[in-house]
Amino acid sequence: MPRPPYLSKDNKGWKLRRNIPPRLQMWAAKDPLRAKLDSHSSIVDRECLKGLAWADMCKQARQFAVETDILFDKWERQNEHADDNQAQLDDEPGFKFALSEREAEQIALAYFLEQDKKYQVQGYVIARDAPNYDDILCDARQDLGDAHRVHEGSAIGDDAFPRLRTERTAAKLLIKYDYILEEEIKPGKRITITDELRSDVIFQTLCRKIEEADIEIATRCVEALEKSAPPSINNQFFAGMVLPGASPKPFKQHRKSLRELTDAFEEAKKEEGVKKSRRDQFRIPIRLLHEEFGEDTKLENIDLERCDDLVCLLHTIPSNYTKDYPGLTIREAIVEHEMQTGAKADRRGAAVDNLQILRSIFKFGKRKRWLETNPFLDQEVPRPRRDRKKHKSANEGYQPFTNEELNTIFSQPLFTGCQNDEHRFNKVGPYIWRRHRYWSNILAIWTGARMNEILQLELGDIKQDGDFWYVSVTDEEEIEYDPHTFEKHLKNANAIRDIPLHPRLTDYGFIDWVRQRGAGRLFPEALAGLEQKPSILFSKRSTTFLKRAGVWQKRKKVFHSYRGTFNDALRNGGVETEIRELINGWERQHEMDAKYGKGHKLELMYEAVCKLDCAAFDFDHLRPDVWRKTRTEMPNRIK
Repeated sequence: MPRPPYLSKDNKGWKLRRNIPPRLQMWAAKDPLRAKLDSHSSIVDRECLKGLAWADMCKQARQFAVETDILFDKWERQNEHADDNQAQLDDEPGFKFALSEREAEQIALAYFLEQDKKYQVQGYVIARDAPNYDDILCDARQDLGDAHRVHEGSAIGDDAFPRLRTERTAAKLLIKYDYILEEEIKPGKRITITDELRSDVIFQTLCRKIEEADIEIATRCVEALEKSAPPSINNQFFAGMVLPGASPKPFKQHRKSLRELTDAFEEAKKEEGVKKSRRDQFRIPIRLLHEEFGEDTKLENIDLERCDDLVCLLHTIPSNYTKDYPGLTIREAIVEHEMQTGAKADRRGAAVDNLQILRSIFKFGKRKRWLETNPFLDQEVPRPRRDRKKHKSANEGYQPFTNEELNTIFSQPLFTGCQNDEHRFNKVGPYIWRRHRYWSNILAIWTGARMNEILQLELGDIKQDGDFWYVSVTDEEEIEYDPHTFEKHLKNANAIRDIPLHPRLTDYGFIDWVRQRGAGRLFPEALAGLEQKPSILFSKRSTTFLKRAGVWQKRKKVFHSYRGTFNDALRNGGVETEIRELINGWERQHEMDAKYGKGHKLELMYEAVCKLDCAAFDFDHLRPDVWRKTRTEMPNRIK
C-alpha cells in the first residue's frame, strides 16, 4: 500500500504533517481549532501515531487530510472575504483620493469666491431705512456667531455635531472638482462621511479652510450692513479672491497622462460615428505628441514653449513618411528627407489639418476637465514671408483639363482596349472593362459629380423622368449592406441634388449597362476596405492613371479637374450661374424647388445640360458600336 499524503517520519517516529500556504498562515494562527492539531505557524501536524499499525496510520492520515482540507477551505473563505473588504476600503475616499495641502487651499478659495459672488449679486449693502433692515442685521450676526462656533467645534442649539455640515460641504467640493467619484461617497441619497475620510489630515485641513471662508463671508455681511458700505477683507488668505479676474485652480490636474488623453479622444470619436478614414488622420499628430512629449507625460507638464516647437515641425513632415522611412521617428524622417532631397518638406496644408486635430484633442481634454488650458488653441502654422504678401490668383488650385489633355486621357488603353482594368490598364489589349475605372472618368466629365458621389452610386440612383435620365445624388441607401462596410456620405447638404444625364451618355451605353446591373451599388469593386470611403483607394488609382497618361500635376490636374471642365462647358454653353450652381451642388435644392418646383426644375436643368459645349470631350470611339467596327484586328469584347 503506498504511503498516504502528509504521513512522514523523523527521528521521533511517524507523524502527520501538512504545510500551510503562506496566504493562509495569518488566519491559521488566529484559529482556535488549529491549536488542537499543531504547534507551529506554518504547518499543521499531529504526533499521536506511536504504537499504531500501518493500516491504522493510513486511516489516521486520510482523516487528517479531510480535516485539514476543511480548515484550509475555511481560511480561504476568510482570506477572500478580507480581500473584498480591503477592496471596499480601497474604494473609500480616505484611501483612494489624493489631495495636497495646496489643492485643499485652492478648493477653499474657489468656495469662498463662489459664496462671495452670490452675496455680491444679492447685495451686501442694504439701506438702513429698509423695512426689514434690523431683522437682516440680526440674522447676519447670528450667522457669524454660528460660523465661529462651528469652527470651534461647539454645539449649535440641538445640533451637537455642527462640523458634520462642513464635512459634507467639503465632500461635495471634492466630488465637484473630480478628486473623488460621487458613487464613492454618496451610496444613497445622502453623503456618507466615513471614518477613513474623516481621519484624513488634508481633508480636515480643507474643512477648516471652508469654515474660515464661512466666517469671512459672514463677517463681510455684518460689516457691510453695519457701515452701509462695501465690506473689506479681514482674513488675508482670501484677499486675492475679491480682486478683478480672481481665478483659483481647484480642479484636479495630476491624474491623466498623454496616452490616456489620446486613447480617450480616439475612443470618443469612434463612438460618435466618425469614419475610419477620418480617424486614420489622427495617427500622425498623436504619434508626434507621443514622440515629442512621451506617452506617460502628465498633461500639466506639457508647456507652451514645447508646443511652439512641435507646431513649427508640422509642415516639415514628409508625405508618406511611414512608408518611405519605416522605423524612423518623425524627427528622424524629417532629417532623412532633407539629406535625400536637399531641402525640408514644406506641406503647409497638411500642417494646418494636423494642428486642427491637436486643438481638438486638447479641447476634448479641457472639456473632460483633465487640463486647464488648450496649449494649441492660439497656435498657427508659420508661413514663409513671401507667402504672406502673395495674393491668391483665380488660377490657383485645381485647373480644368485642356482639349489636348482630354484627348490624351480618353485615348488611353482603358478606353480603347486594354488587358485588364487593374494592374494592366495601360497595356493595349482586346477588352474594354466597363467598371468603376472606366465609367468614373466618363461620368465625371459629363455630370461634374465628385469622385465619391460617383463611386457610391446605386442602381436606384439612376432614374428616368419622361424622355431623359438623371442621377439622384443622395446619402440614402436603397438596400441594407454589411454594417462594417462604408455608408453613403456627401460633402455637405448642398451636395444632395439631381443631375440630368446628357444624351451622349446613352450613346456611350451607360443606360444599357445600368439596366444589366442588380440592385445595390453600381461599382461594388471600388470598395477600399472596412468603413472607408471608396474614394480613399480610387484617388490613388486615378493619380496613377493620370500620371501614366502624362497629364497629372500635383494639386492642379487631378480627377477633380473634370469638375472644372464640366463647369466651363456649361458656362461656354451659356448656362446661367444659378443653374450651374444647382447642377454642381453649390446651391440648395429647396431654394430652386420654391422657385420652379421639382418637375420644372429638372426640365430646366436637362435643357441646360444639353447646352453645354462638349466639343472638347465628345469622343465617338466610346460608343460600343463604333468601337467594335474599328477593332477588327482583335476580338471585339466589351466587359
